[in-house]
Amino acid sequence: MVEALPITGTFIGEIQADYEIPDQNWSDEVWDADFAAMKAVGIDTAIIIRCGVRKKLLYPSEWLMKNAGCERPRRDKLQLFFKLAEKHGIKLWIGGYYSGNDWMLATYDVQKEMEHMKRSFAEIWENYAKNSPAFGGWYLSQETGARTAYNVFECYKQVGAFCHDLSGHQTLISPGISGCNNGSLTSKYPPAACRRIAVTPDEHREMWGNVLDYVKGSVDIVAFQNSQVNRDTQMRDFLKVNYDVITANGMTPWTNIETFELETSLRTFPPISFECLLDKLEWAHQAGFQKAITYEFAHFMSPNSCAMAARNLYGLYKDYFKK
Repeated sequence: MVEALPITGTFIGEIQADYEIPDQNWSDEVWDADFAAMKAVGIDTAIIIRCGVRKKLLYPSEWLMKNAGCERPRRDKLQLFFKLAEKHGIKLWIGGYYSGNDWMLATYDVQKEMEHMKRSFAEIWENYAKNSPAFGGWYLSQETGARTAYNVFECYKQVGAFCHDLSGHQTLISPGISGCNNGSLTSKYPPAACRRIAVTPDEHREMWGNVLDYVKGSVDIVAFQNSQVNRDTQMRDFLKVNYDVITANGMTPWTNIETFELETSLRTFPPISFECLLDKLEWAHQAGFQKAITYEFAHFMSPNSCAMAARNLYGLYKDYFKK
């Protein structure tokens, strides 16, 4: 049997930026059961992907309600997640605010966006994280694979340094890859064109070698997404390149083994097949990674998910690693 890298971390996407992924409308009791289910399969790290998106907030941020036009949430889910992380012995990482503004446009106000991110992180540190033994670190939640996303790289550099000064905790990023399954390509071009336009492993190495060198000292951990490249022909090469470019810049290499499927004709994101997930986990182990996180346990792998395929995936995964 080929050794597979177990998943020990997951994002929590309770506020979605992707409209294709529906809200599951979980109560506090179901969230409690889900943290227990995470722990039962060895997950020790939960990463809240965003504390707010556009007008929606995970917690009542006075700064964002006053300065970004956000709505007051009816439930303080950030408080809930800290409570459950403490109860189940899981480290909780906190992601930043995403305004919905397009960071590729010249009209993107980098300073204003960074101010929102910094102020919300400061609120969370003071009111939630500072006195919680469950707090693990910060997630810089802009996810891009575009080589011209200079605004994002500047946010990584400045907001990451701010987080270090604020609490001394580590920072994590999970960038995408401009591969043949990347949404920015598939929304515009047919599959054959996407394969021609997509970045090669060598181009990816060069681009992210430059980016990580620029943000060095502000970013500690990098976990590239992997579903945007072709699994059968490219993924092993990209996993190896990812490991090499991260370690070459003195950062800690994690990998984001996503548990949804992009290589289908469906517009929504179905849970991945167990066989395909095992391929990813085996290749990640062979590439040298020692920690795998996923997007995202609750929707695509949980026994509490609204998707039956996710519940089945949980059972198969749990039985496999138990053996």
